Amino acid sequence: MNICLILIGGFLVIKIGVVRYFSWAAVLFVLASCSVTPELPQEGYAAISKQHLRELKHWGLDGRISISSPDDSWSANIEWQSVLHGDTIRLSGPLGQGAVVIQLGADRVSIDRGDGQVQRSQDPDAFVVEQLGVFVPVRALKYWVIGLPDPSRAIRYTLQGFEQEDWQVEYKEWQSLAGKAMPRKVTVINDKIKLKLVCDQWVID
Repeated sequence: MNICLILIGGFLVIKIGVVRYFSWAAVLFVLASCSVTPELPQEGYAAISKQHLRELKHWGLDGRISISSPDDSWSANIEWQSVLHGDTIRLSGPLGQGAVVIQLGADRVSIDRGDGQVQRSQDPDAFVVEQLGVFVPVRALKYWVIGLPDPSRAIRYTLQGFEQEDWQVEYKEWQSLAGKAMPRKVTVINDKIKLKLVCDQWVID
């Protein structure tokens, strides 16, 4: 069952007298309380319970990613597996062509382009810029993709997400996995980069 975020910004008011007004208000309140919203909570990012996200130890996602900048743009399929000791991110084209595998640890990163040579570094963010040609904050992205702010950065909450440093993170849609909300569409933007992630499938443990 998919979960989606729907924001409603209007009110319908019908004046039918004081007694009837409160009667109808009570009925509407009961109906609203009993209504089922299988897609998404309607109050924005702050309304979504995130305790289960903070407790995640192992998770995986299959989806699609696109990154655009003034100089370049590209898109790929993405498979992301996260465990306690690190993350494995696999980017590939159609039918798995041109796969790039990124291994991310606490203080290291490696990139395997499938040519038999694995490049390694102890500066993940700078290394990704060097290898992929665009700056992607991979350390922070590990938190952002699952719906959480990076605990090492200052945060300012917004209606659909939050801002950290010069990055704006918005959760356009959510989906349900075992009754718990997980991101489906995530957008990460700064003044130079726009990253879009669509999470087609989640596996959580």
